[in-house]
Amino acid sequence: MRNGIEILQSSLLFPYSEVCHGFSTRTGGVSKGKFKSLNLGLTDGDLKNNIEKNHRRFCRELGFLPDKLVQLVQVHSNNVAVVTEPGIIPQTDALVTDVEDIFLSIKTADCAPLILFDSVRKVVGAIHAGWKGIVQNIISETINVMKRVYKTRSDHVLTVIGPAIHDCCYEVKSEVAGKFDVSEIIERNGKLYLNSVLAIKNRLIKSGLLLDNIHDIALCTSCNANKFFSYRRDRGQTGRLMTVIGLQRDEI
Repeated sequence: MRNGIEILQSSLLFPYSEVCHGFSTRTGGVSKGKFKSLNLGLTDGDLKNNIEKNHRRFCRELGFLPDKLVQLVQVHSNNVAVVTEPGIIPQTDALVTDVEDIFLSIKTADCAPLILFDSVRKVVGAIHAGWKGIVQNIISETINVMKRVYKTRSDHVLTVIGPAIHDCCYEVKSEVAGKFDVSEIIERNGKLYLNSVLAIKNRLIKSGLLLDNIHDIALCTSCNANKFFSYRRDRGQTGRLMTVIGLQRDEI
């Protein structure tokens, strides 16, 4: 907790001083009501001025200015963008770069945010992985782009799965469950629940990543109302969390 802002980080990336990363929580911001308090998404109902203040607070704690962010207009696709400068990327759900001093971001409120780091080629990536993106192979698409553009090797990639809705709360309809392996679906009391974290891990491993190079933050957004926004729990009236990863310059 720094200046009232709690930022979650992964020990998997701590040895790499060149990597700046963090998963926001809902604490430490200025938004009110349903969006209390560190809402980082332009969601209907919150004040734009509040969101901008929240961006400045969150980015400051990570050591950069908001104008260094790369942000997405997320559409639950398998579109991957290779980026070289800050800005807003439309119709995309994953980002990769080897450029220093720009910071890739994902916004979520139940979907899983993933961050990736090729520790040899010095490449970072960020993925917005809802069930639709998982089914459309957003994970393998991102890793394939890293391989094609940067000559990344799968066994050099470190991946962190951020806070997301877990199988304790992720009820799905039978038509959604049918798109996943039976091992990724749990049946309880006549209802079906998706283990999206397992689904993500399975696809990372299928893409050649090593199990020891995958870290799950292991926190459910729906269960932890004081810590996270949750679209499902809050019936769509909620804020957004932000996940960030970037290659920082020595002076940052």
